Amino acid sequence: MSLVVAGLDVGRVTAVVLVSCNGKDLVFEEAVRVEVQDMDSHFQMAVAAAEAARAASAADIVAVESGVSSRPVSRFAVWSHEMRGAFLAVMAACWPEVRVVRIAPARVKKLVAGSGRATKAEVRDSVFWLFGHRADEHVSDAAAVAIACARGG
Repeated sequence: MSLVVAGLDVGRVTAVVLVSCNGKDLVFEEAVRVEVQDMDSHFQMAVAAAEAARAASAADIVAVESGVSSRPVSRFAVWSHEMRGAFLAVMAACWPEVRVVRIAPARVKKLVAGSGRATKAEVRDSVFWLFGHRADEHVSDAAAVAIACARGG
């Protein structure tokens, strides 16, 4: 039986990657990118969150990086947390049967690249090695989250 995992990378460009998992085999199924032009537009955020949630709804499990930080954060970081919340609200309202899990960024790096302190480039190289094609940073990050979840994150 194949399990479909969606990985989510939230940002001004939000990516959802669907990966099927059959035992130890991982197959890159689909990538969806959603871009928000105006970060001050709550409407654009809601529309982008709904599009990302619609793409993720095809999965059995949706994996998102946990977003807790004790350090002072930028305006973009706050916006990303708000976008993640909007996405989770849409998932809960429209697809409550899809399980959502949170994975710490260091755990994603460890499960994908072998070290919790791996660089973005090392994670991207690991995703390339697994799936055989280069993706932009957003798709690569979302794929890494899906891979980590599939590997027991």
